Amino acid sequence: MAERILIVDDDKGMLKMLELFLTNEGYRVDTARGVDEALESIAFNQYRMMLFDKNMPGTDGNREGGIELLRYVHSRSLPSPVIMMTGNPTVASSFEAMKLGAVDLVCKPFSLQDLRRMIEKIIQ
Repeated sequence: MAERILIVDDDKGMLKMLELFLTNEGYRVDTARGVDEALESIAFNQYRMMLFDKNMPGTDGNREGGIELLRYVHSRSLPSPVIMMTGNPTVASSFEAMKLGAVDLVCKPFSLQDLRRMIEKIIQ
């Protein structure tokens, strides 16, 4: 059975591109366009890995919804590794993401082949 991955991004184009790419790589892919959709998916499914966009609206109106999701995963000790994606990396947000358990941080734009290799390495 194919490994299941959750991708969360408020950018519809990025979400579709990653879904198509990872589906073609043989993964089962679920997508969410925001924090609320992601929390619902996480509540009802188990994921081998998750990819979160750092900069999307959070439930409290902040612009770091990905960090909010990462806090949720961390606080519940969920076993799914998380890769954080961002188009605006800062030292502080990178440090916070790693402190909360992100296994990696990728800066947009990124190579799909690099992402594939990163996911393969983490899953194995």
